[in-house]
Amino acid sequence: MKYIIHKVHADISDGLEAILDKKLQKLDRFKNYITALDIYVKTLNAHNNDFTKEIEIKALVPGNVLMAQGRAATFEEAIDKALSSLKKQLVKYKDTR
Repeated sequence: MKYIIHKVHADISDGLEAILDKKLQKLDRFKNYITALDIYVKTLNAHNNDFTKEIEIKALVPGNVLMAQGRAATFEEAIDKALSSLKKQLVKYKDTR
């Protein structure tokens, strides 16, 4: 599955990109529905909060745009949260088709 990573005030390593790629492969069962995938990797300036890493995933599906967001102390946790949210939305979308 092809996707585009947009880095907003964040530098991500090759290892993190590999983890992201591996976790995105779990969405392959929805590849007939997803036409494009944009991933936004952000580092937030949160002074009082430990959740400074954010992942936003925008999935374009026919007739709709699905958005999922995950915030956590690490990018890995944020990826898990965002993907969990997106999977729920994709299952609902798939069931309505």
